[in-house]
Amino acid sequence: MASGENMTLLCQSQSPMDTFLLTKAGAAVAPVRVRSGNESHKYQAQFPMSPVTSVHMGTYRCYGSRSSDPYLLSHPSDPLELVISGAAENLSPSQNKSDSLDGE
Repeated sequence: MASGENMTLLCQSQSPMDTFLLTKAGAAVAPVRVRSGNESHKYQAQFPMSPVTSVHMGTYRCYGSRSSDPYLLSHPSDPLELVISGAAENLSPSQNKSDSLDGE
């Protein structure tokens, strides 16, 4: 992903979930929580991240929950590593990663 581009992460589940949380590994802030929509028996939520910058770089995971038991979370999604091109000059060598992982 190039710095400055618009991006939206999508979390979805086949199980009925009415809320999704997006976490970023190592982040000191609370996870972003979004109410889900139901389209064709897929429960999903969109997390806009626009425009992306080096601040957005990192590893993300989604969790689902139900309003009837909001503190009970699903298993985490596979990790998604977001790499921003054009931002490498701001990173130390240990932070500079050249490939990304696909996740849900």
